[in-house]
This record gives sequence, structure tokens and C-alpha cells, in this order.
Amino acid sequence: MTSEKQSGRVSLLIVEDDPGHAKIIQRVASEYADVTLAGSVGDAREMLSAKGYDVLVLDQQLPDGLGSELQRWVSEQGMAPSIIFVSADDGCEQSVIGAGAVGFVHKSGNYANSLTDLIVRMCRRSS
Repeated sequence: MTSEKQSGRVSLLIVEDDPGHAKIIQRVASEYADVTLAGSVGDAREMLSAKGYDVLVLDQQLPDGLGSELQRWVSEQGMAPSIIFVSADDGCEQSVIGAGAVGFVHKSGNYANSLTDLIVRMCRRSS
């Protein structure tokens, strides 16, 4: 499914249940993309089913499942967005990268700089 680029900008879905982290990621991403927020795997599936996104930014630990499960579902649906993981769970890094994620940023300290670099690269690639 391709995104509807009505604004000419990349469409980016953030899947993050922590409001503080969601705000940080949204602040970073909104400069480069049209941003939508989802707080759970279920919400994200509904949004992805209704509209394609160019880039997904996923947390691993979500209230109703894992970001890696959503990553697998996205692939099974034939969708091909660039996927970036932003998570405190660095134990999943190798598996999500191996499954096709383009990057992993560990939630610690000032992770916004690393995340910005990845988002800029993915938005340029998707535009």
C-alpha cells in the first residue's frame, strides 16, 4: 500500500504508548514528515489498514503487543514502509534489524539526535 502524499511530504506513523517519548519523537519527525500517532498495536493496525505510511517509528513494548509483532504483520500485509525502532529494550535490536528494520535507536539520554539522523535519511529516501 502506498501513502497518499497530498501534502507532498512523507507520511510517518509513530507507534509509542509513552506520551513523553511520543512527544519527543513527534517533535523530531514533524519537521520532515506528516506525523500520525498511535498508542498501541491495535490502533496502528487500524491506521495502517486505512492508509499507507512511508515510515514507521515503533516502540517494542506496547500495551497490547510488541512492535516486532507489528513489524511482522506489516510485512505479511505486503506493506513496505521504512521501519525505525526506538526502544529501551535493546535485546530485540538484532532480531528487528534482521527482519528488515532500517534502524534502531535506544531510548537513553539524548536519543533525539540519533533519531533525527535516521528520520531525515528515511524521509529523503521515501520522498
